[in-house]
Amino acid sequence: MNKSLGTFMAAIPFALSFASVAEAQPQAQADRIPVKLLVVISTFEGDKKVSSMPYTLLATANGNPVSIISSSNVPIPSSNGNSVSYTNLGTNLQCTVTTEAGSFKVAISFSDKTVLPNKTPAASATAPARNPDYATFHDVNYNSAVSIKDGETKQLISAPDKVTGEILKIDVTLTLDPPRRASVELDNKDARAAIALPISLN
Repeated sequence: MNKSLGTFMAAIPFALSFASVAEAQPQAQADRIPVKLLVVISTFEGDKKVSSMPYTLLATANGNPVSIISSSNVPIPSSNGNSVSYTNLGTNLQCTVTTEAGSFKVAISFSDKTVLPNKTPAASATAPARNPDYATFHDVNYNSAVSIKDGETKQLISAPDKVTGEILKIDVTLTLDPPRRASVELDNKDARAAIALPISLN
């Protein structure tokens, strides 16, 4: 009896250690999950797509923000052509991913500045007049957050431009890293198998 009781008492810390690891392990894995974000900025003339800029970013859910800045200092001549000034044009994209119940929350900050060409598609009658002798800059800024599941694509905005008549659309797709997903599932099975190990009292 004493021998069986001693064996049982000695096995308790062993079993508790497995249970502790099994409980802590899924939580630790859920804290930082690698994901891939595909952000596509497109412009349309009616139903015709005239441009598309895809940005792929590798991020970590519940980790640090990830960002990309793509810009250039572009020379802008004056109206009389006697001088040149430089203006920074380009795209600034920052994303932060956190976990939610059954999905992810993606916070996106996006800004884009470009020079409109002298010849633009027909704009609406209410569009402001443009002087072709001066450069016209186009600014877009977006800040918001969206809930999205693995493999899902959501359209963040679809907005017309008053000057050009073009429609700007921003879509985001989130996917998990497949090897990471397989590792999480395997580790969870190993943890459950460890808890199920029988303890002999003989």
